[in-house]
Amino acid sequence: MKTLFEIPIYAIKRDVLHSRVEKTKEKHIKECVECHHLKPDSDEIHRSLEMLTYPMCVWEYNHIIGYLRISIDAQDVLFDTYLPMNQVERYHWDSKVKHFVVNQMEPNNHFYIGNKSSNEIRDRITDYLNDYCKRMDKRGYQVDLDAFNTLHKYIDYKMVAEKEV
Repeated sequence: MKTLFEIPIYAIKRDVLHSRVEKTKEKHIKECVECHHLKPDSDEIHRSLEMLTYPMCVWEYNHIIGYLRISIDAQDVLFDTYLPMNQVERYHWDSKVKHFVVNQMEPNNHFYIGNKSSNEIRDRITDYLNDYCKRMDKRGYQVDLDAFNTLHKYIDYKMVAEKEV
């Protein structure tokens, strides 16, 4: 099997993280103004806000909970989902706890290539990913398809499947 893509799955959506960070900042500013009598735009508050929220405020690569691996060989396209061993019931965006990921061994995670053309393979992958993103969205997860969408249309899947490693 040749790995085509490893697509990150984020625990929370970018806009949800942004709103949580903003609420935390507002609460911190309010406390600093009331308790320490600082001005809301003071340098001390600005520095403390950076220490309080960084790097948890950065969405990319800090909130990945798993990934989807898309692989191909001469006969199949395979989709493997790697998520935490135990279902994360509540994700704490500012936690330092690590959840180890394992292959979820989901059913119906592949399709047979047979004599399909590269465009037919591309369409089947796109259909699978659309359904997959809907399933992950129901769980509150965000599948980051940016890199996939950039490259997907240019790949000759039939040629990749037939090439020897």
